[in-house]
Amino acid sequence: EYASSIGQGKAASRAVDVCLRALEDLNCLLRKLPSDALLSPEAMRNNITNALEALEKYYQF
Repeated sequence: EYASSIGQGKAASRAVDVCLRALEDLNCLLRKLPSDALLSPEAMRNNITNALEALEKYYQF
């Protein structure tokens, strides 16, 4: 609501969407078998970084 009141509603909504998508992707990675080629520390790190960056953008409002 605050972000909308200062004209940043779309940006805040986008930040939330990016964060949720990154967390969903991380959740999918964590459900894979350890032998799965897609389950790499770098892939998990990227998703965590994306989620944190999106949260930082959101809390800037």
